Amino acid sequence: LSIRRQRQMCIRDRVIDGLWVLLAKRGPDGAIDRYKGRCVANDCKSKRDVRHPGLECFSPAISHSNWKCQIATSCVRDHEMSNTTPAPRRYFALDIGQAFLKGEPGEGEQCYLRPPPGFQSRDERGVPLVWKLGTPLYGQGDAGRIWYRTLHKQLVNQGFARCESDPCLFVKRYPGGASIELSTYVDDLFVTADAAAPVEQEIEALRAKFNEMTVRENPDYFLGMNIEYIDRGIIRLSASSYATTLAKRYASVVDGRDAPSLPSDASLVKAYERALDREHILPAERVAQYGSKVGSLIYPVPCARPDCAVTVGLLARALTFPTEELERCADDCIRYFAATADQGVTFDGSKGGRLVAYSDSDWAVVHSTTGYCLMLAGAPIRYASKRQHCIALSSTEAELMAASQAATEIAHTREVLAELGMPQDAPTELYVDNSGAEALARERKVTHNSRHISRRYFKVREYQADGLLTVKHVNTSENPSDVLTKPLPPAAFRTHVSFLMP
Repeated sequence: LSIRRQRQMCIRDRVIDGLWVLLAKRGPDGAIDRYKGRCVANDCKSKRDVRHPGLECFSPAISHSNWKCQIATSCVRDHEMSNTTPAPRRYFALDIGQAFLKGEPGEGEQCYLRPPPGFQSRDERGVPLVWKLGTPLYGQGDAGRIWYRTLHKQLVNQGFARCESDPCLFVKRYPGGASIELSTYVDDLFVTADAAAPVEQEIEALRAKFNEMTVRENPDYFLGMNIEYIDRGIIRLSASSYATTLAKRYASVVDGRDAPSLPSDASLVKAYERALDREHILPAERVAQYGSKVGSLIYPVPCARPDCAVTVGLLARALTFPTEELERCADDCIRYFAATADQGVTFDGSKGGRLVAYSDSDWAVVHSTTGYCLMLAGAPIRYASKRQHCIALSSTEAELMAASQAATEIAHTREVLAELGMPQDAPTELYVDNSGAEALARERKVTHNSRHISRRYFKVREYQADGLLTVKHVNTSENPSDVLTKPLPPAAFRTHVSFLMP
């Protein structure tokens, strides 16, 4: 290109650095099976370049929670149709190969690549050369976004409607009531379909468009979760494969040592409070090891392990100032997780499609912990154990903050369920175990003990007035979200975990 054109490109277009990457695929025995070459774009500079402020790199991906909504609604629907339709619902996992290379840039989108080492970088005049890209490359900042737009366009052309509540959920309905639901995680797609829906035709249309595509019916793995089809309308999700891998990675922690019966106990809270003083922080290399251990535990929690949520949440708060005590707690959690690898959540369509929610909070001197779980088809589709952003001045305020956070999740989940064909006709019941929070969520009243509570935590009252939910009282012993707020004694822990993970 001419020097003038190159100067224009510095203003209007992007020139990114090329980088060759050689990948080696290893077999089960550790030996290299084959080599795989790939040209990956080094687009780090363009992502932060002020000359390209309009560069959009965000690309959505389905969350574990919304994917579990898809699974739960499919189980309920399968159970409801068991008396009228002999064939069960069908499940497929699709993997589109080399997806980013199949993205179709929009009008006016153009990118240039500097030749990687080993290729001619200058012409005979000594002017630097650049390559004009015909398709996006892996490593290109907006390649994922371009791919998502391409996939979305194809699905819409096939008659799918994108859900307003989640841009990675697509639904197609046919005359007669049959439907197909599809969720996308970059180049991995999961399909649930009625037996009467022409799902093979839709899959073949995708294959014709994108060529390379692997199709698995009744897949046993997706989004890091193992899938077990127990019976019609009953599906179990776990993280057993990941737990096995974790046990091998930390064999020195697991082997030859007894696994605890609980992921943690009350000593974890005391250890965290002592760590806040920052007096006995581990050496730098052990801080990195601690971060690696806790990071490996964070991944499976939103998949299917609510029993470990509060433990991992507390451990993660001290990533930059861990102590010897906290590292021992992390090792105990790893051993517990490895010993209970097969535990998970089971969606049973016979338990119905009514959404029920629970919220709770511990009241701490510093930041309290919010715990909530949203139940559908007998298992939690959403749950969390999170530190509250503000310091609560009373237990009622802490409980109300937890209830309001659960209420926003309820509102979103109801939208997702409605678009998946399971609208909630009645208000969702939200159970709390604090009578003061229940009263404040239901009525507009001000008392001496509640004047300090910020108005934003009364969002639950607004949702109740709109008919989206209704707040009810439940005893602490019957509130499963209690296990998401603090380490519990063995009896209470097992009672709540057996409800969440039957």
